[in-house]
Amino acid sequence: MSSSLTGLFIILGVLVIYSISLVCQKRKKYTDLFYEKKSAKNLRYQIANSIEEGAMVHCDICNLEGAGFFSEGTLTALHTTQKLSNQLSSADEPLLLTSNDSVLTFFGKEAINQGLKKSGLENEFDPNQSIFAGYSPLSHQAGIIGILDGEASAFHLNIGAFGPEIALQDSAFDSSEGIIAAGDNLAAQAVSYVTADDVFIGEEIFELPQVIQEKPEMDSGLIAMDIIRFGIIIALISGAVLTFLF
Repeated sequence: MSSSLTGLFIILGVLVIYSISLVCQKRKKYTDLFYEKKSAKNLRYQIANSIEEGAMVHCDICNLEGAGFFSEGTLTALHTTQKLSNQLSSADEPLLLTSNDSVLTFFGKEAINQGLKKSGLENEFDPNQSIFAGYSPLSHQAGIIGILDGEASAFHLNIGAFGPEIALQDSAFDSSEGIIAAGDNLAAQAVSYVTADDVFIGEEIFELPQVIQEKPEMDSGLIAMDIIRFGIIIALISGAVLTFLF
């Protein structure tokens, strides 16, 4: 047996043993190990801090320009908006939502309203919480800057199909205001690493609704996603080993 094949077997064995040991750990430790990422921790901290300080939270959601449908990232943004509205239902300042599509603005209002309903505070709903800020990329950025002029926010959450122009609004915000970006555009992700405090990329975007859960330690969705990642890695290594054998 060649040394390279032996090495592959050793790596595969270590990964299998490691995975089994993770499963056998206590649930709390197991949960923290998998999805207590820095970006998730920071987002939860920003939400809690906004409620404590009574400061407004701004969420900007974007859909693909000219698309006749909602992208996966946009649908995730709407679901995240509902969760965030529910979390902030008891806050002094309501959630402010901006979007780049009039239809998206309508569904954003519905998401906010549904979040408040789950808290039994549907009477607190204000249709002006969801605002259309401009359609084209540049007009959308200008619209947001104008809407938020003179307004103090605890943090800004950008979600969806925005492009590198996101840097314009991020650069206009006060340095004391947190910025978290979750986009599926590669150029936007690169820019966000410079202008934002934290960035959710790739499949991490779809974790947002779970991250915002009030009791994340009781949730299994994020754990399942990370277990699948480990499973894919093990499957790839197993495939490489079988290639050598056969």
